[in-house]
Amino acid sequence: MNHVVVLGGGYAGLLAATRSVSPKTRVTLIDARDHFTHRIRLHEALVGREVRQFRYAPLLHQQNINFMQARAEGLDAKTNSVMLRRDDGRHEKLEYDVLINALGSSVASHVAGVSEHSLRLNDRQGVQLAHEQIVTIAKRGGHVLIVGGGLTAIETASELAFHFPSLKIMLATSGALAQQYSDAARAHFHAWFDQHRVTIRDHVTITALEANQAWLNDGTSIMVDACVWSAGFAPSSFAREAGLAVYSNGQMQVLPTLQTPNHANIFGAGDATGVWRGDHLYRMACATAMPMGVHAANNVRRLLNGTALQPFALDYVAHNISLGRRDGVVQWVHANDAMRETATTGRSAAWIKEAICRAVMGVELTALRTGTILFGWAKRDSERLGARGWRLEEF
Repeated sequence: MNHVVVLGGGYAGLLAATRSVSPKTRVTLIDARDHFTHRIRLHEALVGREVRQFRYAPLLHQQNINFMQARAEGLDAKTNSVMLRRDDGRHEKLEYDVLINALGSSVASHVAGVSEHSLRLNDRQGVQLAHEQIVTIAKRGGHVLIVGGGLTAIETASELAFHFPSLKIMLATSGALAQQYSDAARAHFHAWFDQHRVTIRDHVTITALEANQAWLNDGTSIMVDACVWSAGFAPSSFAREAGLAVYSNGQMQVLPTLQTPNHANIFGAGDATGVWRGDHLYRMACATAMPMGVHAANNVRRLLNGTALQPFALDYVAHNISLGRRDGVVQWVHANDAMRETATTGRSAAWIKEAICRAVMGVELTALRTGTILFGWAKRDSERLGARGWRLEEF
């Protein structure tokens, strides 16, 4: 029986582990935490909303998947072994026949002082501590700086403004706010932030953080009571440290089949893995990670069955952004993720975003409870259906 080891229990890893189960495999999922956190809702946890999470072991056991709480720290591809470190410091070596790297990403922290002096939305425990700090600051009408111009920064700033109107919030971004979005979407973002008294500082770069001070590239500084750092994500460093090929952004290099170039039995999925679509990599997002996790596992099954592996393909539909609890933006996109000029805004956009967040959790839990993956994605299939055709991933 082949041993399939999945590193990482996020959106990609859980689906990869569940889909890898077959009469020919035994599956082990490894994660440094003992629980799954609904990461796309962590900005809600920052304001005190309950964010659903669950422990891995009981649900994985239902699908005959072994769970190990450990941190992956090394790889010996010659002996098909991964080196692990338990919480108590013990080191172990685990052998595999097939490995799926789905270790994901964390908030990037390359600027001096970020690790020591910022709040980051990486895990539920850290966000809970950050929430307590935000509540204290809000009581005295303090200043909070949000750094970043992407979806996480926008959603974090809007959630804080909606729930804590006493806060003085500044959103600082190195470019223009939501510069890649349509005119309609950008106008709605600015109108919402104006209405909720959020100050936008465009085209500024934070060069260093101190306890209550953020330094800018022009030599000036901003006094703050707290800084929430949301300036992009960094993929897991495991692949680079293990000696596997990575791109300049740190993502593991893979073939279209999601296999690493030099190791046919090592696959990648999720934020830690870079897959090319045309002249750019698929974006790091839950919407990308879940299809990649399923496809990687499907190809693992094909590999073990001796059938031809299939290239990964995904066509996007939209970006979904919440603005507090009652507003939002759905930015419609072309299949290659290029922005359309149309966007849905307001209450209906908030409903769409909420429905998607609930559906994502529903898919993960259903997979763990029943072994069934109620999830598919559209992609072009020029060979079978013509250039304008679509089909769903086959299970």
